[in-house]
Amino acid sequence: MTSLARHIGISLCGAILLSSTAFAGALTWTLEDLSYPTGGTVSGSFTIDTSTAALSAVDVTSTADGAFGGATYLYNIPADSPSFYEILLTSSNSADLTGDPAIIIEFDSSLAVAGTDTVYLASEGLCFDSSCDGFGNSRFEDTTGYATTNPASTPEPASLALVLLGTGLLGLNRRRSRQSHL
Repeated sequence: MTSLARHIGISLCGAILLSSTAFAGALTWTLEDLSYPTGGTVSGSFTIDTSTAALSAVDVTSTADGAFGGATYLYNIPADSPSFYEILLTSSNSADLTGDPAIIIEFDSSLAVAGTDTVYLASEGLCFDSSCDGFGNSRFEDTTGYATTNPASTPEPASLALVLLGTGLLGLNRRRSRQSHL
């Protein structure tokens, strides 16, 4: 009876582990070679939660060109519907963002998947209202550049669960074959 209870417990643990999402975790992206046609550049990094699209560890800087003076962006403006295809950053986390620099960066592919992603548009300017629903005095241009990420080599929970379940089943099969030979 003890053996049966142990097998049921192992099966339940395996089912719980297998039900977790395959892309759980966070990815840190680095902006590379991102430049405006007018001469300004954007560089830095941010971390995105691959389950919720929430940003953290934001550190993005733009340089000046003829259209905009450049800024350092350390804060995310949470979107009404979070997206893995664009990020909206500001230089301040104050309740009233009117007049504060902000940037929106749009990507070709989902930021929830590790690898390299092309940046196809960056718009930068000064927030014209308290919640930064739009920009004034901005540069809105197609850009060149990309973002890359190097995820840690930690196995995803679902992959690890499959390995453990497979190992357990092999052990169980071996045990049964030994008992049948006795």
